[in-house]
Amino acid sequence: LSIFEKRLQEYDSNVFIPYWDWANDNSPPQAISDQTLLDEWSVTRNFNPNIMPTMSMINYVNTRPDFESFQAALENVHNPVHRAVGGDMMSASSPSDPIFWLHHANIDRIWWEWQNSGAGEQPKNSDETMEPAQYLNVKVESILHIADLNYEYLS
Repeated sequence: LSIFEKRLQEYDSNVFIPYWDWANDNSPPQAISDQTLLDEWSVTRNFNPNIMPTMSMINYVNTRPDFESFQAALENVHNPVHRAVGGDMMSASSPSDPIFWLHHANIDRIWWEWQNSGAGEQPKNSDETMEPAQYLNVKVESILHIADLNYEYLS
């Protein structure tokens, strides 16, 4: 996410990736739900808001006592959004849908909230990889402190 945003900023330094807070508003963001835009890019969706994660689920995630249980709980709110949006979001081509980036920015925000809440024990071994990014060899230490990535979220 950070790499993608930095690439965008090579073209416009004022660009940032907003997050879609689907627990508070489970309808797709207006700016990227315009069918004309979707048709132009051949993006398909089959939106089902009934399976979106709720605020109580996010609260559960943010109170996990350790990294391992946080990671599992985070995946349990991450995956339903892909299914709820449907279409391309349910396939390996999900990054082709602009909503993918807004969804993952929200996942990143939840990670930031948990880090800053003091609710849980941080990873014991920062050499661990974060599921499901093991195949990318993304180490927790490289994203452990969002401030080191030169961005933050407003609380």
